[in-house]
Amino acid sequence: SLFKQLFQLELSGTEVPPAERFFVLDEGLERGDPATLGICVDALSSVFARDYIRYGDSGRIGSGPPLVDWFPTSWDEVHEFYRDGLNRLIHIRQQHPEFAKRCEDILTSATRRMLNTSLYEEFGERLVAIANEKGFWPEAVESVGDWLYFDRKGAPAEQSDYVRTLYDRLFPAALVDRAIVFTKFWRSDIRDPDAIYREGDHDFDYSERAARESW
Repeated sequence: SLFKQLFQLELSGTEVPPAERFFVLDEGLERGDPATLGICVDALSSVFARDYIRYGDSGRIGSGPPLVDWFPTSWDEVHEFYRDGLNRLIHIRQQHPEFAKRCEDILTSATRRMLNTSLYEEFGERLVAIANEKGFWPEAVESVGDWLYFDRKGAPAEQSDYVRTLYDRLFPAALVDRAIVFTKFWRSDIRDPDAIYREGDHDFDYSERAARESW
């Protein structure tokens, strides 16, 4: 838990800047043994965490003053932090297929957060590359659809247009694959990509209708 905490954007429990912390993680990745790799992948999941938890009184050393956690002072530092985590996840997925599913799960869980940053295009292209490699990727479709439904309102037009196109690029062309996307999740998880969340206005039957139409 403490090792994972080191790779949180906030409340990391250390004054050490991210570049040095990622260097330590890289040493672990170079070892290549499955146990260490698994810990490193779990640590990288902390990079994109929505909530931050600080374990124990890790800010104190003896009777001295408490440590002051490193924190970003600019959006550039935030985005570089995310980019460092993203690049390592992609590397692990490519070099260690046994961890591919875990890395993909982290990426789809991070989608809404990443699409809300200035890295949205960079992140989106990573999703497309993996989807093309896999053939199709239903979880990526769902996660991008979540952004369109919950986060698109108020976003700049350029960003909104890119993510809407990204959804179409990720959506499979084959009828069978389309049917899988519409039926793989809970009925309310795949929504009309042109719909935007409004309280009290939910179309829970969209995926069922779309699945029937795909046949």
